[in-house]
Amino acid sequence: MKTKLAVICKKQNNGSYFAMCPEISSCFTQADTYEDAINNLKELTELTLQEMDDDDKEFIINSQDRIYMELEVAI
Repeated sequence: MKTKLAVICKKQNNGSYFAMCPEISSCFTQADTYEDAINNLKELTELTLQEMDDDDKEFIINSQDRIYMELEVAI
């Protein structure tokens, strides 16, 4: 079974890349390249989903009501 999850990947000031899956709070990683960050995140996400109980996994996999947007805030 496969599903699609949201990913956020941001280049850091030091040149490395930080990637996270916001739908799974424990899934985040950092790497020297974009490709490594995404590959690491995919592996981590798959391992995390394998360890989840079925109810939590179903909630994440079946969340079809996702809204993706950017939020502009004052700083």
